[in-house]
Amino acid sequence: MKRKRVIEMFQLLIVEDEKIEREYLKSIIEEANVPISNIFTASNGEEAICICKENDCDIIFLDIEMPLKNGLDALKEIRKIERKESICFVLSSYSTFQYAQQAIQLHVEDFILKPSSKNNIIEHVVKACNELLVRKNSDLQMNALVNKINTIFPILEKQLAMSILLGKSDIEIQKQFKLQNLFMKSGICFLFDIHTEVTIILNIKNNLEDQGYSCLCVDFEPYQVMFIIASFVLNQEDIERLKEKIDRFTKNYSYGSIATNNQLLLESYKNADEMMKKNCAKEKSGGSCQESILLLFELYERNNEDELKNEIQKIIRCIIQKENYKKESGKEYLVRVIEAIKEELKKRYPNYKFREDEFLMTKITEMDLNYQFNNLFYDITTKKMQGLDHITKETIKYVKHNYMNQISLQDVADQLQITPSYLSRILNKQLKKSFTDIINEYRVQAAKQLIKNGVVLKEVAHQTGFRSQSYFTQIFKKATGISPRDYQNLF
Repeated sequence: MKRKRVIEMFQLLIVEDEKIEREYLKSIIEEANVPISNIFTASNGEEAICICKENDCDIIFLDIEMPLKNGLDALKEIRKIERKESICFVLSSYSTFQYAQQAIQLHVEDFILKPSSKNNIIEHVVKACNELLVRKNSDLQMNALVNKINTIFPILEKQLAMSILLGKSDIEIQKQFKLQNLFMKSGICFLFDIHTEVTIILNIKNNLEDQGYSCLCVDFEPYQVMFIIASFVLNQEDIERLKEKIDRFTKNYSYGSIATNNQLLLESYKNADEMMKKNCAKEKSGGSCQESILLLFELYERNNEDELKNEIQKIIRCIIQKENYKKESGKEYLVRVIEAIKEELKKRYPNYKFREDEFLMTKITEMDLNYQFNNLFYDITTKKMQGLDHITKETIKYVKHNYMNQISLQDVADQLQITPSYLSRILNKQLKKSFTDIINEYRVQAAKQLIKNGVVLKEVAHQTGFRSQSYFTQIFKKATGISPRDYQNLF
C-alpha cells in the first residue's frame, strides 16, 4: 500500500490599509495553486502584531504607509515575538525606496511595487514557499545530525568509563580518548550511590562541563561513577573547588586520588570505593536519612510531583534493601525515617498532627510504604488547603484548569471581581509566591508529563501555554535544573 505524500502547508498574512487592495491580494492567492492553508488580513500595523502573537505566519505581505503604525515599525515588533522568522515582502507605491536600509536590517525578502500583476504576486508566494521548504529540510537534517551526535556521545562516554573500570590496556583507552577528542592531563573519580537521582548527576555533569571539565559517567554497581577529566594538572585546591560545586547538589559521595595518566584513573576509583565503604560503616547518626527527608519536603513544597514520587521510591527501596540484606533491620531504619519526618514537620508545619503510629505499624512492603508516604503528603495538602482563603483557592482552581491558555493576573482578578494588585498581595501572603510562579509551576509539571509521553518539545511548549520556545526552555531549566532537551533524553 502506497503512503500518501504529505504536502507542507503554510500560513500567510496580508497587511494593507486599503480594503480593495487587501481583498485583491487575498483573492489572487486563494485562487492560485499554492500550498497556503490560512490567509490572515490586517488593516494596520497594530492588527498585524496581534495576529502574529496568536498565529505562526510563515509569509507576510506588508504595506509600509499605514495608519497607527507603519509597516516596518510593525515588522520590528513582529520579529521580536516570532517563534520562527517569516518571509516578508514589502508592498510600496514608491519607486524610490527610502526605507531600504531599515528593511534590510529587518530581513525583508523583496520589495513589490504597487500596483503589481497577478503573476508577480503568485511568483513571490511560490518563491517564499520553496524557500520555507528548503529551510525545513535543512532544519530536519540538522536536527537529525544533532540527535545522532547526542545519542552517540553518551554511549562513547560510557564505553570509555567502562574500559577504565575494567582495566583495559593503555592503548585501547588512549584510542577511545582520541575518538572523543578528549585531552587528559589529569583526572579524578567521584562515586555516588546507585540510587542518586539521575537529574542530580546530570546537573553536576553539566555544571562541571560548563567550567571546562569533561565528565565520563556510567552505572557500575553499587555506584554511579563519574570520572572528571581535566586538561591541566589538578591539585588539592582544585579538588576542594570540585567538592564545593558538587555539594550544591548532593553531599552523598566519595572521591579518589588525583590520576596523572589513564591507568591511574582505575586507582582513583579504588580509592573512592574505599572511602565510600568507610563512610557507610561510620553512618550511624542517620545523616543521609535526614538529607533524603529534607529533599522529600523540598520537592513537595516546590510542587514537583514526579521528582517527589521518585524520591519516595528511593527511600522505600532503601528500607526494603536493609530488611532483605539484614545489614540493618528495615524496621529500625523506618524508625529513623519517621524521626527525620517528625523533625522536618516541626520546622515546616508545627500545627500538623503526625500519626507516626500508623507508619510504625506498616509492613515492610512497597505497597504499604507507598500508601503511608502518599497519605502523609495528601493529608498535609488537605490541611494546607483548609488554611487558604477563598480567593487563593479559587485562583489555584482557575490556574489548574486554564494554565494551557494565555491567562494573566488580570483575568483571574476579573473572574473574582477584585483588583489585580489586591489579588497579588493575597497570593504573596498566603503562598509566598507570585501569580507567575504559580502558573509556571503548573505548566512545568504538565510539560514534564508530555515529554515523558513522547510529545515533541515545540508542541509541549504550545500545549502548556508558554508564549515561546525560548521562554519555555528558560522556565523549565530554572524549575528543574536541566533543559527540556536534556530531560527528554532521560527517557
